[in-house]
Amino acid sequence: MTIKIILFLTILYSIILPATASAPCPDRGQTVKVSLIIPIEKKVVKEEIIEYTPITKHKHWRPDSDLTAFIKSIENHPLANGKTKLVAYKDYGYIAKGYGTRSKYFKVNTLQEAEKIMFIHLYASNRVIDRYVIIKLTQHQRNALVSLVYNIGPYAFKTSVALKALNRGDIKEFKIQAFDPRKGFVCAGGKHNRGLMVRRAHELNIWEKGSYYTAIM
Repeated sequence: MTIKIILFLTILYSIILPATASAPCPDRGQTVKVSLIIPIEKKVVKEEIIEYTPITKHKHWRPDSDLTAFIKSIENHPLANGKTKLVAYKDYGYIAKGYGTRSKYFKVNTLQEAEKIMFIHLYASNRVIDRYVIIKLTQHQRNALVSLVYNIGPYAFKTSVALKALNRGDIKEFKIQAFDPRKGFVCAGGKHNRGLMVRRAHELNIWEKGSYYTAIM
């Protein structure tokens, strides 16, 4: 595959790959508690926080091992651990395969293809951040946003109150609008979704602490 084709697919996937059904939820005054404990085999939390030089352009960014392990874990850890086969499954609004991507884009149905499509989607998500985020980001902050866009899609991100708060430097409000279990991107099918609450909490940990959840053994 040539470089031109790869670039074309990256742009194409950023347009046509929809998100897992997720939207900001209105604050109805309820108290919502979220635990980061997920009933799976293994959980690793890094204690050391690495300082990164602020970056602004995608040419300085690559999906690192921490982010890819997180995406595989949060989307389909049994597949990553070899405990299930590559099969289609129902997601909100579409049929998915691999690591949360549409099944119709699979041609040869291999684990290598699932990982390739995941990487295309990650790069496409990063291009969305390059286009719409105007403030400087650390590597951890960018990774958190890449995961968020990977999940909710470009349109939901670029039209969000969270992005507006981020670009004006109101980080506190951004974190509420993006990750809060009441107001953040935690709705699926018009209802608060526990799985999305957990994912947003993990992404907040990445943003603030560089702490990456993984279930890869």
